[in-house]
Amino acid sequence: MSTSPEKPKLKRAGTMLQTANEGQEFLNAQDVSGERELKGEKRKKEEVGDMLDYIGTTKKYKLLELTEEESDREVAKLKMVFRLFDKNHDKRIDINELRGILQSVGKRPSHEKLYQIMQEADSNANGSISETEFIKYMLAKRNLKLALTPEEKEKKARLQRQRIRAKREKEKKELARTKESRERERRALMKRLRDLEKEDRLSDDEDYVEEKPKTKAKTTSTTSTTTPKKEKSPEKDDSPSLTRGHSIANFYTEFAGLHDEIKPAEKDEHSNPIGREYDLGREGAFNIFTILVGLFCDYNMEESQFRQNAGKALEDKGFIVEVTKDERKFLQRLEHVDVSSAWIISGDKTKNVHQDEFGRAIKAFREKGRGIAIWADNDPWLLHASVATQFLAKVKLVGNTPGDKTLRVGDGSTKGHFQRHLLTTGLTQLYEGITICYPQQTEGLEILATSSDGKACMAYVDHDAMHPEWGRVVVDCGFTKLYHHWDSAGTARYVRNVAIWLLGLEHRIRMGYPISGPISFT
Repeated sequence: MSTSPEKPKLKRAGTMLQTANEGQEFLNAQDVSGERELKGEKRKKEEVGDMLDYIGTTKKYKLLELTEEESDREVAKLKMVFRLFDKNHDKRIDINELRGILQSVGKRPSHEKLYQIMQEADSNANGSISETEFIKYMLAKRNLKLALTPEEKEKKARLQRQRIRAKREKEKKELARTKESRERERRALMKRLRDLEKEDRLSDDEDYVEEKPKTKAKTTSTTSTTTPKKEKSPEKDDSPSLTRGHSIANFYTEFAGLHDEIKPAEKDEHSNPIGREYDLGREGAFNIFTILVGLFCDYNMEESQFRQNAGKALEDKGFIVEVTKDERKFLQRLEHVDVSSAWIISGDKTKNVHQDEFGRAIKAFREKGRGIAIWADNDPWLLHASVATQFLAKVKLVGNTPGDKTLRVGDGSTKGHFQRHLLTTGLTQLYEGITICYPQQTEGLEILATSSDGKACMAYVDHDAMHPEWGRVVVDCGFTKLYHHWDSAGTARYVRNVAIWLLGLEHRIRMGYPISGPISFT
């Protein structure tokens, strides 16, 4: 394995932190030119899991006028959800894509309900919902009012001042006209009240002896009849409340699937946005997920080095990271239900690997709905990785391709470019690794990136339509990026995005599977 001179580190490395999952096959090409510019400041942690709970509701909500910052954030979140489920990227949602949106937040709408929502949201009655119609419908359902423009604010304030002045003048005139007459009325009213009080006292003195027993009996009767009612009231509070479901917005940021469309406050030297808020996933949303790492490469990569770079990037998002160099322990740990995804950092061909046992264990792990990241490098550091790809996708890894270049966002099948995908959220450039291998054939894989040498160097396998419970797979042919030039061109963000995408959370929510752990129909 050859190495190149150390590249200078970034003057300001972007530490990044946020997480979640993805929706359908999603976003190979986006056009969000009309989207608001979003400020690059640190986003406050907030609960947005109920963002879509208002779809189809008949409940009336009190009008809430948003600030400018809240308006930008609300519109951005709605656009993110729209992009996730616009499967054919035509910037319109049909009834099937609408069903996907509702299922992603734990709802199971009937066909009649979907038809009703389509009628309400499709303002031009063309059979589909545009992004503008979707946002307008959502804001109307929640009775939210976006912030006004500066010109609208000034006009509104001017009219309000005029109304207030006119109202005050009118009140002054009315008060001046009626002050004297009201005083006369007040004096007459007070006199009448005093007269009535005198009459009441005389009447009480005459009837006091007779009415007192009746009053007691009445009080006793009232007490006896009202006491049982007071005892019954707590029973209403004992009824169980519904448990809230998971929402994709609990996990994904509003930047999911965006790349050069993002307008951050700061960019690094590779034009990538600085700040973990531009990752695929939200901060602190992944502390229930465990990643098992099989660190089988012993060439120039120590466990401490992995933990310092990739391990820390994952833990920053909340992941629990377990690392082992022992193949037997790795395979045994795969059988535990708390392991959410497995990462294989391949060893070389001199290793004594039980290939059939290793491959079958990896395949069984994926078939229970859990994700696998396969990290290979140039020959001979591809043994474990190649065994895994052959069992999972019938693809063999080979070769020793020069790399050490930076890829750009674009057509992933074109030399030197990577695809617009949830895996590459928040990236415009990405380091490919030093020397890398490539898949001998690509059938069975979706190409995420093509190296500077013209070979596929990153790929993935999404959920199988025939086996929707199977997990996702990511294949990266340049694991040197995990420890050489770690600060180069978006590696940390890419590593976090891989971990989040492999969880398949959006798919699990939509299909009604548990949010974590294995999936089994047996």
